[in-house]
Amino acid sequence: MIGNGDVIDATDALRMKAETGCDGMMIGRGAVRNPWIFRQIGNLLQGLPAAEPGLNERKSFVMDHYQFLCESMSEKHAALTMRGLLISFTKGLPNSSRLRASISRIVNRETLFAITNEYFCQLEAEIL
Repeated sequence: MIGNGDVIDATDALRMKAETGCDGMMIGRGAVRNPWIFRQIGNLLQGLPAAEPGLNERKSFVMDHYQFLCESMSEKHAALTMRGLLISFTKGLPNSSRLRASISRIVNRETLFAITNEYFCQLEAEIL
């Protein structure tokens, strides 16, 4: 049996498994906001903490994901797609509203990299 519905984080997945006894689950929106959810679920199942990714991992993921999109669609379409994904990928991070204000300027690889680098560098400086 496959469970479905509102698995937003790793604890939701374990709760669903415990409550329903399902063999697996479908994860949709939770994976868009948190692509690391699968690793986190695996960690919890092994009794490990469901650690959040660090800033460098998040930044690398954005860049790698954009590259993947460019390989499967035009760069213009990839840039437009990344605008929406960046909102999801950075939701809950400090000052993500600052990034959201810049997202509309993303039109190609150069602007994506510049805006993403600026945001993560500022965030890193604020944390230190």
